[in-house]
Amino acid sequence: MSNLLLLAQTQPTTSPAVVAIVATLEILCLIGLIPSAIAIHRRKLYTVPPIPTLPSSTMPAVLLAIIAAAILTFIAVLSFYASVLHLDHAALTSPAGVRKMVFIQPLAQLAGAGIAVILLANLRLLPALFYWPQMRSRPIRHAALTWLLVIPWVCLAGVIVERIVRFTGGNPSTKHVFFTVWQGEPAGVTALKVVAFLSAAVAAPIAEEIVFRGLLQRMIQSLTGRPFVAILLASLAFAMVHEPWTIQPGVFVLSLFLGLAYFRTGSLLVPIFAHALFNATQLIFFMLMPA
Repeated sequence: MSNLLLLAQTQPTTSPAVVAIVATLEILCLIGLIPSAIAIHRRKLYTVPPIPTLPSSTMPAVLLAIIAAAILTFIAVLSFYASVLHLDHAALTSPAGVRKMVFIQPLAQLAGAGIAVILLANLRLLPALFYWPQMRSRPIRHAALTWLLVIPWVCLAGVIVERIVRFTGGNPSTKHVFFTVWQGEPAGVTALKVVAFLSAAVAAPIAEEIVFRGLLQRMIQSLTGRPFVAILLASLAFAMVHEPWTIQPGVFVLSLFLGLAYFRTGSLLVPIFAHALFNATQLIFFMLMPA
């Protein structure tokens, strides 16, 4: 949402009515910081309960190998289809290339996540990494709570970035070709819009949470013994793989909440559902905005 607010306010052709609506949403989100902060303090959501230890001292190396396998699978699938479709680097950054990649990327994401799950299942590590029965998590309820708590803070990050961009005279709308491709689609439901929505709301949350929360965050925690260090470093990595830079502060804040929700509930389903809800609401908001 932070990037959508930013896009709406920096587009030179945006109507005053849209700017007023977006400004109202900004104010509501910022007002939401108060109840969010109160809820975080009263429920002591910033505390992390004891985390089950992993089976052996060699586990960080095993998790790192699985992360590498997932990433290499993702790259291999993208490279294979790019070669089949004769897409070089220049073509990949063009609107036509982005249209094709919208259809390929979710396949690559799910392929990488699938390899990780298969390897973890063979090593009998799925319960230790993805679900801790002693935590008694309620995935949907906790995911909805995480989403409600994180929205105001992501909006705050977006407002700060928007002010910086205005001050420096930048225009972030030209840095992410996906928005140009989406706005170039015909009105109504199209194949690209459906696939993009499923990619953002289904494939990306599953793949990214498996890699960044289930694997990377647990690997760092097992190395350092400090959950908050693991959350912080995994969130930095998560933010760095998202472009353009204008969305990275908001993505970093989102990742902090997702990582904390994972460690507090003991279920990877919580950050997956919260991530999916966040992405879905962003796309819905973007679809409802006038061009």
